[in-house]
Amino acid sequence: MIPSNLGRTYHRPARALIGWIDPARAAQLLAANNQRPDLAANTVRDAHMAASLRKLSALPDGSTTGPSSPELTRYLDEFRSRPEAQPYLAEGWEPQLVDLREARAFQPVVFTDRLPELCTSEDLVGLARVTLPPRSNTALPVSFDEASRTLSISGSNPNLRIVGNFVGPVNGTNGPTGIGFVFDLQPSYVQVAMFQGHAILRDGYHRAFALLRAGIPIVPALVRQFASSQGILSPSSLPLEVVLGPSGPNLLDYHNPLVAADVNLPAQRRTLVVQGLELNLVA
Repeated sequence: MIPSNLGRTYHRPARALIGWIDPARAAQLLAANNQRPDLAANTVRDAHMAASLRKLSALPDGSTTGPSSPELTRYLDEFRSRPEAQPYLAEGWEPQLVDLREARAFQPVVFTDRLPELCTSEDLVGLARVTLPPRSNTALPVSFDEASRTLSISGSNPNLRIVGNFVGPVNGTNGPTGIGFVFDLQPSYVQVAMFQGHAILRDGYHRAFALLRAGIPIVPALVRQFASSQGILSPSSLPLEVVLGPSGPNLLDYHNPLVAADVNLPAQRRTLVVQGLELNLVA
């Protein structure tokens, strides 16, 4: 049995940081969205100029902020007791209130469809359920193709993963033996990495975009100090020197028409497949 990841491509609306994306790539993104090539080139030029003219400084005291509330304190204490939170706590992540307006952005694009439902900025516990959510009880869509002996689980959530395997009796100790894989839709948390005096959003871009669009900048999130940039950026990130530069992008820039633009981008539906389910008897 060989577990593998396959994906079906479709298109989703997004916002692109064209003021920091490589000019040729940014022009391609705009041209692919029916903007005339000459106009796309002009838009990219103006966006890069606007991005270069502004200056951002490092944070003097980090990105954490206050005040909190007794209800949020209880929620965060409960969060710390969750089994799924333990790996993060062991790595040094700590739930705190942060100001998303101060966080740098490294994702060139953020998808803008299927944004989460939000509560008011006064309901910190409700916001924590968005940014530091409990484990989902959503049933995973499982299908089995008898002809190809293929088991598949599909979804648009990138946190769908194979997390283990099992061998054991089914329906009691005297039942038949089951052999298989453990699939899980793991919770995703808004994470702010502190590095060289800068706050960098490490995970949770979809939610951060929605929160700032709704005018909610201060939210609970996981915060951790990093001694190096390893483990912060993703393979598709903007270069670190761009992110941390005096003119680097922050989360508000996705909403800034001078440096960002609407685009439609291909996205993948994540599919986990276990192929070739066979039983071979060896004499």
